[in-house]
Amino acid sequence: KKISPSLRSDSTEDAFDWKNDRRPQIPYENSIFYQLHVRGFTKHTSSGVTAKGTFAGLAEKIPYLKSLQVTAVELMPVYEFTELEAVKPLRQNAYPAKDQEGNPVEETLPRINYWGFKKGYYFAPKASYSVKDPVLEFKEMVRAFHAEGMEVRVPYRRRASDGRTDSGGNSGS
Repeated sequence: KKISPSLRSDSTEDAFDWKNDRRPQIPYENSIFYQLHVRGFTKHTSSGVTAKGTFAGLAEKIPYLKSLQVTAVELMPVYEFTELEAVKPLRQNAYPAKDQEGNPVEETLPRINYWGFKKGYYFAPKASYSVKDPVLEFKEMVRAFHAEGMEVRVPYRRRASDGRTDSGGNSGS
């Protein structure tokens, strides 16, 4: 059945040119993995990248990673996840904060989920790791790594209902 053009999304998926990109398929026993966090690896000025904290910034680090003889990068969560989570009390003391009428007010501080190892939108690249279009920039980063003969691995882990961590799968490219 044909889908009406009015129902289709404006997706970059069809427009992206992979330029005959192929997964390097380096045998596991010959692989040297480097696990990293996109933002953490490229955000600081010492990283030397222009696009700090982004997929593009990570692509700028390919020469450095190759100098270490790395054959594959394993990225900590790069899917969209909530960075500011449930709140916790800001302070617990004998003098609680009060509103204008004198009623106690619970002060809260958001919990930062820097690493992203929680529930998320597993098929959506993290928007804050890009400058404009996270899908396009993620694909460009993968293509850049492949062009240098390096693999990109994107494992994801989720908590099972009984609290155990489930590897859930690994998307190697």
